[in-house]
Amino acid sequence: GLLTRILNSSLEQQCVPTLWKLANLATIPKELPLSSCDQLLRPISISLTNIIMTLFEKLLFKQEISMQSNFIIGKDQFAYKTGSNTTTALIKCQHQWLKWLDDEEVDSVRVISFDFSKAFGTVPHDIAGCAKS
Repeated sequence: GLLTRILNSSLEQQCVPTLWKLANLATIPKELPLSSCDQLLRPISISLTNIIMTLFEKLLFKQEISMQSNFIIGKDQFAYKTGSNTTTALIKCQHQWLKWLDDEEVDSVRVISFDFSKAFGTVPHDIAGCAKS
């Protein structure tokens, strides 16, 4: 159909129409009530991009990325892989730590971890539409 031809043309030309890339930024306060724009805001979790682009992304993911994910995503990457999650990652880490401790020359293992879960949880006020006085 027409939509298929448009999507295929976009792929062939390696170009995505600008209108498809536009999105509305909506924010919600981390805590209520929002007394000022000085409080941290987070982007809303619902994608507000063009419906054609959303469909296009899903089709591309199904056709291209999911078929080749075993080659693209390394064995130590646990996010975005079917049947893999944080539990799988922790089991892999624990297994490696215990392997190291089995070595007679090793008496301890030091682990440093970082929590990036809120790394993208804030939006700059000028982008969020709040003017600071």
